[in-house]
Amino acid sequence: VRDDALPVVQVVPADLPPRRYRSPEFDQGNWSAAVPPAVDVWMLGCLIFELYSGPFQQPSELKTLERVPAGLRDVYLQIFSFQPKGRPEPKKLLDSCP
Repeated sequence: VRDDALPVVQVVPADLPPRRYRSPEFDQGNWSAAVPPAVDVWMLGCLIFELYSGPFQQPSELKTLERVPAGLRDVYLQIFSFQPKGRPEPKKLLDSCP
C-alpha cells in the first residue's frame, strides 16, 4: 500500500486529550513546539487512577488514594502537583516505580 493512498486524518488539538485528562495548564497552551512532559505526566496519573479506581468525572476525584497502592502514593501525589515544575520528570517517574 502506498503511503499517499492512505486517508489523512487531522486531529484537532481541542478534541484531544479528553477534557477530564487535561492538566490545569493544558488549555493555556503557552508552549512553543511541543507539549511539556509535565502535561503527559498528569495524563499518566489519570490513567493510573483509572487503573485502580475506575473512571473519574471530576479532577478533584484524583486525590482519592484508597485504591492506589501504598507503594505508589508518594509519586502519585507528585504527579498531580498543581505546578508543572512540581511534577516528576518522566525518567525519574519510571525509575521510582516498584
